[in-house]
Amino acid sequence: MKATTPTAAPVPDEEFGGSKRTLHAWETALLGALCIGFTLFHLFVLNVYSLEPLLFRAIHVAWGGALGFMLYGATQRTATGVPPYLSQRYRGRGAASA
Repeated sequence: MKATTPTAAPVPDEEFGGSKRTLHAWETALLGALCIGFTLFHLFVLNVYSLEPLLFRAIHVAWGGALGFMLYGATQRTATGVPPYLSQRYRGRGAASA
């Protein structure tokens, strides 16, 4: 049998247009610690100390939402990676209005 090299299928440009954040090392470590804490919280509540279901669900949704928003942004980042509130365009507004 003759070995063939696999060819990569073409990927549409839309696949690269997501809003997933590129995290720095400290952000990745923080996210990992929060994920581990999220898991340990669930194991503790389910095996050791029972919470009221409504409180447990509220904590679950809030913590999960925080993790989700750490991973995915609402919009695309700027080309420079600088948030809009730190860019030169917005810096002068505070001093001019005071």
